[in-house]
Amino acid sequence: MHDNTRILQEIMQAHALGVDDVARQLGVAPATAHAWTLAEADGGTSMPDAELKLLQYALMSENKRRHLF
Repeated sequence: MHDNTRILQEIMQAHALGVDDVARQLGVAPATAHAWTLAEADGGTSMPDAELKLLQYALMSENKRRHLF
């Protein structure tokens, strides 16, 4: 399993996110987000580093906004 796949799965579990949530947040097709969650042997692909960082940043920003208001 790719490191980014493992990290994505951990993020999804920690934030109770589904594949559709990840796809919506990053503006990609649900099929693409789903492929990022699969092991390579199951037809998965590694999530690009830039997309992973964007997701992490988006989640961090949302958490901070909640505390501001």
